[in-house]
Amino acid sequence: MHITTVESSQLHQRSADDEQLRLPGCCMENPNLRDLVLAAVRQIDPRLIPLPAAGAGIACQPRVLLGLLTYCYASGVFSSQEIEARMRKDSILILLCGQELPDWQVIRRFRRYNREVIQRCLEVTLYHATAGCGPRAPVGPEGNDPVASAARSCDAVDRERCCKDASERIRWAINLDHMFMDE
Repeated sequence: MHITTVESSQLHQRSADDEQLRLPGCCMENPNLRDLVLAAVRQIDPRLIPLPAAGAGIACQPRVLLGLLTYCYASGVFSSQEIEARMRKDSILILLCGQELPDWQVIRRFRRYNREVIQRCLEVTLYHATAGCGPRAPVGPEGNDPVASAARSCDAVDRERCCKDASERIRWAINLDHMFMDE
């Protein structure tokens, strides 16, 4: 099945009645976000991702859930219930997955048992979407080029910032889920 440009753009739409609490400065508007998430998921060592449950539909496969949560957290959607609601409204996902979409409990459980791999995937995505995509100075043969040294130092700061950002986004998702469960 081929997805048209119009259908593809529908994957990125947000509902107008978005009531979810937001982490300040969390919404990433990167037109390549989907591709960055897919690349990050592909880089993850398959041994770090659990085996799918017997009889699990396509949307409940571990790599699909990893990509879904990484995409949602990177784009500023954190609550498991909000993620489920958005999936249920998305005609493309319904078409592709039928009625086998994961509910909020599956999403929450996947995050609980796979937090480290989600964190890693989100770090890579955030890095490439924000800081890591700029040109870096080439390192000279002796490795003592001051411009290259500054670029490496900046790169380390960028990676550390993305690591903290990814951790904060996951923590925000956990807190939102706790708040919804307390209601």
